[in-house]
Amino acid sequence: MKLIKLFILLRILKEEPSKIDNLLFMDTPNCRFWNHLAQTRNAGEKKSHEIERIINSLLPEEPSEFQRFWAFNIRKSWEAPLAELMHLCLLAQLKANQKNLPLQKVVIFSPFTPLFIHWGLKEKFSEVNLQGFFEIRFFIYNLGALYTNFRSFFEFIVKFNSPLTKHDSKSDPARFGVGAAWGTKGSEGGRLDDLFWWRKSSLPGNRVAYLYDRGDIHPKLSEVENLKSLGIQPVVINSRLAGDWPQLSCDTRQKKPLSLLICDLFRTVKLTFKSISRKTLEKRVISQVNWRLHKLNRLASVFKLLNIKGVFHHDEAGFDDVTLACKLAGGARIGTHWSCFNGVCEVNRSHDVFFIWGKHDAKIINGAGSVSKHLIISGCMPLENSKKVAHEKAEVIAKTMRNEGVKYLVSIFDCGVPMPNFYNFFLRWLLEDPCLGILIKPKGEFFFKKMGSDVRTVFDQALRTGRIYLLDEDASPADASRVSDFSVGIGSFSAVVVAALHGARIFYLDYERLNQGPQKPYCTLHSLGEKRCVFYDPESLKQAVLEYIDNPETNPCLGDASPVLDEFDPFRDGKASERIGEYISWYLEGLDKNLEKDVALQEATQKYAAKWGAEKVIRNSQT
Repeated sequence: MKLIKLFILLRILKEEPSKIDNLLFMDTPNCRFWNHLAQTRNAGEKKSHEIERIINSLLPEEPSEFQRFWAFNIRKSWEAPLAELMHLCLLAQLKANQKNLPLQKVVIFSPFTPLFIHWGLKEKFSEVNLQGFFEIRFFIYNLGALYTNFRSFFEFIVKFNSPLTKHDSKSDPARFGVGAAWGTKGSEGGRLDDLFWWRKSSLPGNRVAYLYDRGDIHPKLSEVENLKSLGIQPVVINSRLAGDWPQLSCDTRQKKPLSLLICDLFRTVKLTFKSISRKTLEKRVISQVNWRLHKLNRLASVFKLLNIKGVFHHDEAGFDDVTLACKLAGGARIGTHWSCFNGVCEVNRSHDVFFIWGKHDAKIINGAGSVSKHLIISGCMPLENSKKVAHEKAEVIAKTMRNEGVKYLVSIFDCGVPMPNFYNFFLRWLLEDPCLGILIKPKGEFFFKKMGSDVRTVFDQALRTGRIYLLDEDASPADASRVSDFSVGIGSFSAVVVAALHGARIFYLDYERLNQGPQKPYCTLHSLGEKRCVFYDPESLKQAVLEYIDNPETNPCLGDASPVLDEFDPFRDGKASERIGEYISWYLEGLDKNLEKDVALQEATQKYAAKWGAEKVIRNSQT
């Protein structure tokens, strides 16, 4: 925004530009979201050797595996902003065509422009006027590293004679840390919480620490009391996030020798000066390493102080600080993903152990280049997720609609981004067809913003028919699909796959035509053939539904995904949380027997394979 104000002051811009509300075009044939993600990942993989070379020169004393891990995560942290820049270039092309302007008149400024060009992504938008500008982030990273290291040094001097809180973590049993994100209320509200796996395990509460490390999530009285009643220790990683609970802050002041503090400070100064004199790519890598080294060491010191030997954490995208800190502390990161993936994107996970729904996700994660040593099928976690009140309301509404003449009910699921065309189509269909009823299960908040102001008028008209119902935002897709004849999703497979696992007939609206681009190898739903579960436009979907309603024998398999459900979840028993919790318990049992981390993980994986089947372990440390 400051740059915009400067351009207006210099009369480069005549007026303040409008904000981009819809960058992804998810509900139009112009959508390239998943294809752009695949292209940036593929481009990054081709250039990964350059990052590895720079890391090797910066951290020569580290093991080669650790160096590769650094390079992998730096590359991963760049892929999302580069994909966003591809979306912007596409937007520039579309806007230029709409306004009949030459592309040279449409300028995009981005600090990632040099990298965009270096990775060969500019070739796909050769006519777009793409300009770089001063990358302030280099200096922020370096100044942040200098500040934190100088502060640590002076804190040591000032507090040299002050007593530290004595705590011998070696006398404690190994703990498992859980990052705070979705709360600890259990599944009563309709969603699984942060402790979903622990509630199904035999692990006592005193073996778990609940970690507050997000700026937007602070300890609350009710939550702290609930954690203490469960025997779980709440810990605030950063004292600035403690709010009314400073006593929960973790004192990470270690008895680190002054000589090591000086070495850290010297290394930071050296890296800062080195980044100033290097070219853009090296500058980007060095400044990021400089900042994250201190950040990782600080997080690792928390894990060591609390004897945390494993972490389950919500943060997945971008640079994986948590896994690196775990490695520094001698622990392991174990995790999963709530959603079902459409294709390769930022799913190149680096957890020590990663649980997935089924082979569909395994194929994508392997294709994305994940470095997780243990890749294990657990089944679909959201299958256990249902909001009883929401489902009961939906049942009553559906029954009322059918009694009043509705012949077919359609549930529609958005994916959390603006999609006015998607909603406009179904709302107008409802207004034109008195036999249609619609249940809407939105993802996230701001439902009307995603719909758009123009479509809101149509929605108000639809409400007056009494044939449309908006479920709670925290309801499960299954709460709607179980009382509907068909369920329609867009942007993400997750909602419709959950519906299909509950026995629903499903449709995925694929404006992007994923099976005709780089994501083709991962199009499981598309493999069922045409006019079944995937449609490229809503008009053909509507026609197929009306033909089926008139005569089901014309297309008896319409919406039936049963032939590929094993690919998404071979269990389908609602016990994914139990399996994950059991694995974590086995891992800690191994540590209790004084096994090394890697040995304890391998033993837990072997137990999992013996109980649930060897085919459920896609990868382990010995494969």
